[in-house]
Order: sequence, then C-alpha cells, then structure tokens
Amino acid sequence: MAKEIEMKYLLYENGLKFTTDGFDKMFGDRSGLEERVQTEGTFISQAYLEIEEGKQLAADIGMNIDFDATTYRIRQKGDHYFFTVKGFGHVEKIEEEVGISGEIFDKYFGQTKAKIAKFRLTVPYHGKQIEIDFFPPLELITAEIEGTSQEDLQAIPAPGKDISTEARYKNQVLAGQYIKR
Repeated sequence: MAKEIEMKYLLYENGLKFTTDGFDKMFGDRSGLEERVQTEGTFISQAYLEIEEGKQLAADIGMNIDFDATTYRIRQKGDHYFFTVKGFGHVEKIEEEVGISGEIFDKYFGQTKAKIAKFRLTVPYHGKQIEIDFFPPLELITAEIEGTSQEDLQAIPAPGKDISTEARYKNQVLAGQYIKR
C-alpha cells in the first residue's frame, strides 16, 4: 500500500489561460504546449469501474485491498495495462496499482461507461516530475506534481491554478463529461 501525495493544477480550459509566467517561459503558449504533449507524450485510455465491479476485479486477480477504496480504475498507457485502486483524498490518498493483461483491460473497458482519453507528457520541473495532461475533447490541460509531503510540494512554484481539492477536475468526474459529448 502506497501513499500518493500530489498537487493538481489547471493550465488551460476552453481557451482560457491559467498558467504562471514561470511555466510559460519553460513551456511556451497553449498551442505549442498542446502540440508538444501530443507529439512527445503518451496516449492514455482509462475507465472507472463501479465499486462492486472494481471489488470483483481485485478479487479475481488476487489483489488484497486493506483500505477503504473509493476509486477503481483501469488504464492503458502505451503497451502497458494497469488496475489502480485509490482511497479517498485530494492531495494525499492511499493508492495501489498492479499490471493487468490487455485481455482483462479490454473486457472491462468495453463494458464501462465512464471513460476518458488524454495525452500525458512527463518532464522535469523544479527538481520534480510534472505530468502534463491534455484532454482534447474537453479543451483542457492540467498538470500534476507528486512529492514526499504537502510541504515539499508547496515549495515548488505553481505552474497554474491549484485545483487539487476541486472535485470537478478529478479524472473520474471528467470521464462523466466525456459521456455527455
């Protein structure tokens, strides 16, 4: 069981800019950032399972969940497939992730409604790694930075607007917006 400590930032949404000048100096404007994330990044497809479905998948693959899980996600990142279970939290949460087969991913992805796709670019940023996510249909670009503590993360210059505690920017919620489009 691992603790994930991460801050999430809004960079661009529906053409509006939320980036800081320091971030802009490193990464350029929106169109340049979108192009870079799409050409240098990795395409990711993911889906969110219903709680009972997630518990069943965990049991089927022998994953022991010994915490109060609130999110069950399957993800394809390049040629790799993952099943992730997360506990409740915004900046800090418990997270377990294991590799799964493409067959398991395809089975569950095909029957899941809450799906999302994005491009992700991971690059150095002030001594950490920043994950920049571009969601083309939503005209949305966010960034996530993981650290060892909240204090550690707060010492890093924010690349944009802090949305770490805003539920509407969680990927699981964004997946519901994909359904409506």
